[in-house]
Amino acid sequence: MELAREVFRKCAEMDALRVLRSLEWREQSLRAFEDWLTLHESEVLSALAHDLGKPEFEAFSTEFGFVLSEVRHTLREFRVWAAPVSCPTPLKLQPGRSLMVAEPKGPTLILVPWNYPFQLAVAPMVAALAAGNCVVIKPSEFAPRTAALLADMAMDVWPDGEVQVVLGDAAVAEELVAQEWSHVFFTGSESVGRRVYEACASRLIPVTLELGGKSPCVIDADVDLDVTLSRVLWGKFLNAGQTCVAPDYLLVHRALRDLFLDRVRQKLREFYGEEPLQSPSLAQLVSERHLDRMLKLLSEVKPDVGGRFDRSRLRLEPTVVLEPKLTSPLMQEEIFGPILPVLFWESDDELGRLLRELHSARRHPLAFYVFSRRMRWARQLMDNHRFGGGAINDVVLYMANPDLPFGGVGRSGFGAYHGAFGFETFSSRKALFVRRGFAFDLPIRYPPYGDLWRRFKGLFS
Repeated sequence: MELAREVFRKCAEMDALRVLRSLEWREQSLRAFEDWLTLHESEVLSALAHDLGKPEFEAFSTEFGFVLSEVRHTLREFRVWAAPVSCPTPLKLQPGRSLMVAEPKGPTLILVPWNYPFQLAVAPMVAALAAGNCVVIKPSEFAPRTAALLADMAMDVWPDGEVQVVLGDAAVAEELVAQEWSHVFFTGSESVGRRVYEACASRLIPVTLELGGKSPCVIDADVDLDVTLSRVLWGKFLNAGQTCVAPDYLLVHRALRDLFLDRVRQKLREFYGEEPLQSPSLAQLVSERHLDRMLKLLSEVKPDVGGRFDRSRLRLEPTVVLEPKLTSPLMQEEIFGPILPVLFWESDDELGRLLRELHSARRHPLAFYVFSRRMRWARQLMDNHRFGGGAINDVVLYMANPDLPFGGVGRSGFGAYHGAFGFETFSSRKALFVRRGFAFDLPIRYPPYGDLWRRFKGLFS
């Protein structure tokens, strides 16, 4: 507990100096971090390969390159985001000017998961720094090499403590959450997110929760099946399925059933070869415990494709299960691994019933995907369901646009970030009214009140 208090105290002292509020300091800080990134690309990729067995392309595109793009986009735009916004001023307040002013929230805690341990630590940090906050990062202990690299990064770029990294297990995270932060940003599971939210609620600390859920992917009868499967299987088995916005299960039109399994097998051979467990393009699972969880999910079903595993290398080959029961754990829990359940539908009514059964009681998914040539039908389907974000005829890639918000809804989380949305998450908007001088002053607003105000009632309503 003493370490958590000391870290918070240092962060609060740095915030009180107000130096971080300077736009010049924010730019210098982000440029120093950009310089650090360009010098340490190989170390970042190596740490991700060590912790999660990430192929170099996946590590670069989804973590290092993603962060570099976010930093550069922020550097181009943050002064615009930070500028005061003029608002209309009604006649009764003239002469005057109304403004919204962005103010840093203050000491910020970022709690990081293990599946994208670099990106999910640094992308919210960039937004928090751009908004003028000091930051404490608690990385996941399940990605130890990346956590150590983040600690070195903080010491190299921010030796005065504007960014601090605290290493440790869940008990350390609980001690940190117990401090009086101005904002807590959490990415992870619903169960842990609920505990973080409860701990902060009693002290009225604002929280951003980036959680997960069972993200559906609907495939219509009229699609180009080869291209569709390329995109879907890539998105599902990216990072060995350990991606919060991966398609969690497929809803495929029954007209494609006879072709579907053969095309899946063919596409997986193209991606990972005849022996997927040996493929350099397949990431590993984070731990033996997580592998055991995957095997438990498979124990109640019979895989139609895949299912083999290598415990020594923490690998499970891409696995497809056709038509599991809706009541099975595979269809009730977020999978978060390389297992893809597939259900079939024929009519719109049947499709709607399946989606309602799987997403009742605020279990709105983080992502929602539809593949179809019928654009009006696809848009209508998406309009009829709540979800955090999604795509038509692709998966996952909507996250790569810094001008789109990323976040959940209902039990998949709340709050959003990336680009300007991250700046807003870590800022408070203050209202400011500026009167122009002292010459014009309506006497009827001051006591003693007479009857003259009745002639000007419209000014007060």
